Amino acid sequence: MRLKTAEKSNPFHFPLRVRILFLRMHRPRSRPLTSILLALLAAAQCGCATEPPAPAVITAGDYAYANTLLDWLVEHTLLNGRVPGCAVAVATADKIVFQKTYGVREAGTNQPVTAATLFRAGSITKTLTALAVMHLAEQGRIDIDRPFADYVPDFRIKSDFKNAPPITVRMLLSHRSGLFSDYLGGIMGEKRLTQKELLDALGNQYLCFPPGRVFQYSNTGYGLLGILIERVTGVSYAEYMEREIFTPLGMTHSLLTEPPADAADLAAGHMPDPKTVVDGSDSQESPVPFLQIRDLPAGALLTDITDLTRYLQFLLADKQHGKSGIVSQRTFSEMQRVQFPESDSAFLATDYGLGLMRHVIRYQGVNDVVGHSGNVNGFYALLAWSPSLGIGIVLLTNSAAGYLPGYTVVSRALRAYGEARTGSRIPPTLPVPATPVTPDPAAYAELSGRYAVLGLTLEVRLRGDSLYVVQPELNRELMLSPCGNDRFTPVFMALGLFPVDIASFAGFDALTVSFQRREGQVRSLTVEAVPGEAVIRLVFVRENAAAMTGNGPEEALQTHLGRYRIVAGSRDREAIGLYFPTEEFELKVTDGRLFLGTVGLATNIGIYLVPVAADRALLAGTHESVLFTDRGIELLGLKAERR
Repeated sequence: MRLKTAEKSNPFHFPLRVRILFLRMHRPRSRPLTSILLALLAAAQCGCATEPPAPAVITAGDYAYANTLLDWLVEHTLLNGRVPGCAVAVATADKIVFQKTYGVREAGTNQPVTAATLFRAGSITKTLTALAVMHLAEQGRIDIDRPFADYVPDFRIKSDFKNAPPITVRMLLSHRSGLFSDYLGGIMGEKRLTQKELLDALGNQYLCFPPGRVFQYSNTGYGLLGILIERVTGVSYAEYMEREIFTPLGMTHSLLTEPPADAADLAAGHMPDPKTVVDGSDSQESPVPFLQIRDLPAGALLTDITDLTRYLQFLLADKQHGKSGIVSQRTFSEMQRVQFPESDSAFLATDYGLGLMRHVIRYQGVNDVVGHSGNVNGFYALLAWSPSLGIGIVLLTNSAAGYLPGYTVVSRALRAYGEARTGSRIPPTLPVPATPVTPDPAAYAELSGRYAVLGLTLEVRLRGDSLYVVQPELNRELMLSPCGNDRFTPVFMALGLFPVDIASFAGFDALTVSFQRREGQVRSLTVEAVPGEAVIRLVFVRENAAAMTGNGPEEALQTHLGRYRIVAGSRDREAIGLYFPTEEFELKVTDGRLFLGTVGLATNIGIYLVPVAADRALLAGTHESVLFTDRGIELLGLKAERR
């Protein structure tokens, strides 16, 4: 039996931290040709903001040009946009080369950012959590290749994967556990879940992937690592981190708990109204309340530029012969090594070690840039360094809008500082010029199909000699201009005649679409975006069309079609206000596919579901489970009742 078809709607993925940022950055906007021409004209008239010229000769140890460039990049890339304030520093293991603060702690005030201003550093916290776990491993108190449940026996989770290996500590550290990104119920605010409540709740959830097989970035996984630290040490995660990590590093101002009520130098986070994210309007970010998150080890670090610079210097220090302590050089090298290199990726794709990202920033001859970004409730932070260059950079901003310009600032500045430290030119590798090739429609047929991530679906269609990527419900499409080797540049056809590269309109220096194969079959589509000299990769997994048609669970789930509202009085009320454009949703059938969409917005959006049981469906692409009961539906702890 084929699912009945309801009226069409628009694809939506639930707006969690990074996800709502993706929705904002990548939502294709239908701009008339006049708007495009005006934008190009405005860009051409910005000659007054000329980038400082590079010196003809580079002298080792002369940071004058690099300092000038970094200052210019911050002023014209970050503060010229939506970021009210930031702090940035550059250091070697034994010297602070540059440190400066900019702007204000909160928009609409005259309170300046200072070196003591506390910012939320988001997922940079994961690097410290991983450091603590490896510190315990060196002491012989943790074996990272043992099952996590050996240390936390009350951890349970359901699985569809027979004969799959158990989740190990290494898998949690490297985001290969098979867990979802976030358990949403009680994720932040005053009524966030306790550890016991979280462990009990996870027992009713399902893995998304077999452990060890797929890179799926997981804040929940790092929350579990905090529980591991507590079980092994017998003290709270925050207490252990204060004693064993912060104090030895000299991070005397950093916190993993909520700031004291009388904290005088605290930055406010800034975010847009989620409704403006959905409709694509360019509203200014506004200050948002400080909501503590549940998974402290994943993103709770509250720090200032002075402390974060000290941490950067520890990361750059010689751990074999120096006095940095905490972990040996051998252990630290293992943390930087890419884990499970043959694994696939879901959603965000990056080379990842044990708490550290690799190869996001790339230069010719420099392949060892390591670091981590952080994005939490209106803050964005970035930490990056190169062991071979012996220098690194840290950035703290008080706006979610710091994401793309932050990568531009850090990636371009780090190369300039690397040149100044070594006295040698370091050619950039990004963005890679796109060289058009002759279309090959015969080879394009196997690329056609549906690709999904977080329930958001794109269709790739062959029309004539050209490929198009389409969002049919939004009536939007981009032509894919071939560059060879299954790589394409997405272009907008102005007036249906003139191809226009959309990268600059999306805030990138380059934007490409590529297709990946495994065992001779096309398995995924990757959108690769380049801000500055960094690369961000978003993976869409090819859908199995057969899973979307037929009898069985699809027929049973039709009894759940209808409207739903997020449970009133929920402990998630604060998070919903920050991230959700509406509290009302409708489960229906669109084009023969199960679809959960918003209701009552100017632009209604939604996610596609793949039925797998009479009471369960999966988000297309990333396989988070949606559970159905007589009273309502549940997605990772967020509950909605039938109206």
